[in-house]
Amino acid sequence: MSREAETAGLDALQLGHLRHFDNLSRQPANDWSLMQGRGFGQDDFGSYRFQLAYMTYALALTHLHRLPAAPGRFKPLFERLFEKMLLPEVWTYWHNASRGGSIFNRHLSDQYREEWDPVGRDNIMYSAYVQSMALLYNNCSPMTAMRGRVQSRSSFGPISGERAQSLRL
Repeated sequence: MSREAETAGLDALQLGHLRHFDNLSRQPANDWSLMQGRGFGQDDFGSYRFQLAYMTYALALTHLHRLPAAPGRFKPLFERLFEKMLLPEVWTYWHNASRGGSIFNRHLSDQYREEWDPVGRDNIMYSAYVQSMALLYNNCSPMTAMRGRVQSRSSFGPISGERAQSLRL
C-alpha cells in the first residue's frame, strides 16, 4: 500500500460501505432486509453468517489500515454485528445441514443425526466465524468487555509513562 493511500483516510465509496454496514447492524433483531441471499435455507454464500463475518473483517481492516486512531467509532458496530451473529436466525440452518439436509447430500441423510447446537459438533465454519469476530473485536477495542471479562487493551500498543499519566489510566 502506498504512503498516499495510508494517509488518505476513506473515500466516498468506502465510507458508503461502512455506512451500509452500520445501517444493517441497527435493524431490529431478525429484520434481515437487504441481506437475503438467493438460496433457500442459508445454503449459499449470501447467508447471514457470511455477510456478518465479512462485514466484521472489513471493519477490522478499515480500522487497522485507515483509521487506527478511532477505535471508538468501530466498537459499537462490532458489537451490533456480533450480537446479530448470535441470533438463532443465523445459526438454525445447522439443524438441516447437520443431517445432510443440503440438496447435494440427501443420499447421506440417513447417516447423520440432527444437531441444534451450532458449535457442538462438525460445524467448523460457524464456530470459526464467531471466534474470528470475537478475536477481531478484542484486538480492535481499547477497552474490551465481552462476556463479563474486562481486559485493558490498546490497539496502538502499550500506554505507559507520561502518556498514561495524562490519560489517568
